[in-house]
Amino acid sequence: ILLTGTPEYTAKAADQLRQCGAEPSEVSLIYPQVLDAHLLRNISWKSYTWAVLTSSNGVELLFDTLKSAGVDLRCLLHLRFAAIGKGTAQALADHGIFVDCVPEHFDSRSLAEALIPELSEGDRVLLLRAENGSVLLPQLLEQAGKAFDNVPLYTVQTDQRKQEVLLQELADSDYVFLASGSAAGAFAEMTAQVSYAAKVIAIGAATARAAEANGIPVAETAAQADITGMIEAVQKLEEV
Repeated sequence: ILLTGTPEYTAKAADQLRQCGAEPSEVSLIYPQVLDAHLLRNISWKSYTWAVLTSSNGVELLFDTLKSAGVDLRCLLHLRFAAIGKGTAQALADHGIFVDCVPEHFDSRSLAEALIPELSEGDRVLLLRAENGSVLLPQLLEQAGKAFDNVPLYTVQTDQRKQEVLLQELADSDYVFLASGSAAGAFAEMTAQVSYAAKVIAIGAATARAAEANGIPVAETAAQADITGMIEAVQKLEEV
């Protein structure tokens, strides 16, 4: 099974796949890059009541950046936290923050649907996420009339150096895991001139749409948007 996401994602997915008896191939096509280490120093933290994180990468970069910028963590004490899924919630828990809102399904729409009812008139939300992340969450908050600011903490870059090894591993793979729209775009770009037999598994509906928009046929979309869900999608196809 070919893994194409960030280094953090591919490492976690590889561990779970080995436990299932599968042979993972880690080819990290994308990686997060901090935009401005001093950006968080200028945020008026007291003006927000909620902070929203949409990836475990974002969590790690948040705390790394706070430290490098010399921001005291006590500025976060008054905030309530929302996370897009269990992986992001666990990353926050590893830093001692236990989230107040996690949706049942791990996608932007579900996060908005879980968060919006929790927001009162005086609440203001701080979105800490990728610059090139999904526009759906801010759109839904705006439609609901909720006050928020979108702070681009990092950007997702494509690692063009991985194309050769990607094509080598793809030729021997039965499945490809796509865990984000960014990974789908990078995979499509690097495989545009080749054909392959491997079946593509998308982590969720948004990733499946991004893949298909880039000309990638998706064999199965995980019912649960995490690594376990992607493994279950493979098992479903194997049973057919």
